[in-house]
Amino acid sequence: QSGNLVFGADLSDTLSVDTNGDLAVLSPEDTLQQGILNRTQTKQGDYPLMPDFGVPELLGSEIPDDLISSFYMKDLENILAQDNRIASVNALSLVRTGNGVDIIGQITAINNKNLNINS
Repeated sequence: QSGNLVFGADLSDTLSVDTNGDLAVLSPEDTLQQGILNRTQTKQGDYPLMPDFGVPELLGSEIPDDLISSFYMKDLENILAQDNRIASVNALSLVRTGNGVDIIGQITAINNKNLNINS
């Protein structure tokens, strides 16, 4: 496969109908974006058949915030590197929001297109 086809195709996490009355399919770029969101917003262990899928649960632990950020950054780089559609992780930052963490960054896909991450 070449071009955007390498990203695959997927249904949206929020099911919708297209103009033909069929289930709407995401664009290839949106498929990759959704895959990144699913991977980074899922706690490890939530999928019984894929125990390593997602990010480890560190929030709410007794670990200091600066160490949590360090752990998350390294884990996120490794987690994103597992996706064959991603050539490189260019930038990542974490923004603590209440009881959660927003992930902001940029990746380069295998078709050399830069995509922003905001989850």
